[in-house]
Amino acid sequence: MTMPDEQRRAEQEESVDPHVLGETRRIMAEWLGIPAGDPQVTAEAMRLQALIDVQQRVFEDEAKQRWTDARPGEAQPTAAAIADLETARHRARSLVLEEQLYPQVTPEIRDEVEQMDEWLNELSEQRIAERRAARDPERWRTFDVEVGELAPRIVHRVWPDADGGFYALAVCLIQQRLEDDQPTPTTSSHPLREELEPMIEAAADDVPPASRFW
Repeated sequence: MTMPDEQRRAEQEESVDPHVLGETRRIMAEWLGIPAGDPQVTAEAMRLQALIDVQQRVFEDEAKQRWTDARPGEAQPTAAAIADLETARHRARSLVLEEQLYPQVTPEIRDEVEQMDEWLNELSEQRIAERRAARDPERWRTFDVEVGELAPRIVHRVWPDADGGFYALAVCLIQQRLEDDQPTPTTSSHPLREELEPMIEAAADDVPPASRFW
């Protein structure tokens, strides 16, 4: 993505409610496999925000009408009006996310991701101690792993914005941990993310750019 594209995307995202943008990124990265930096994420967040804005105006009009019906000719106090606006905003946001964003995680997608999580839990029980002991615990730093299909998927869920050397090393580290019967993070909010991230960042700084891909 070029700098003008990045700037345009950043400007577009500024117009979106932070909660809406965060939920859009989370759902699309963790469940749909679409990284946070993908233009699809920005487009979807903007679509949701437009729907929220329309629904919010509907709820605001309803609140004003209720006040007028209950107290004809009486001006609504500022505090009450502000409270109605906030309520309308939260109701609209919740309604649109529940109806438009969350249903994108279909039962089939949920089953696939949950099966992956279940497989991760079972993997440690299936690995024997001898295989773990025979492997170099630092091999991920030199990309000395055979990357399967699962590790990149995990990295996309845990670090949706990862790219370049960080992404390559993160995939290698997750692959190694899978092979060595070690726990791995499975979402961006998993506690292990904070533990592993500094290790990956430090390794990425130490590796020459030309050596950052297997």
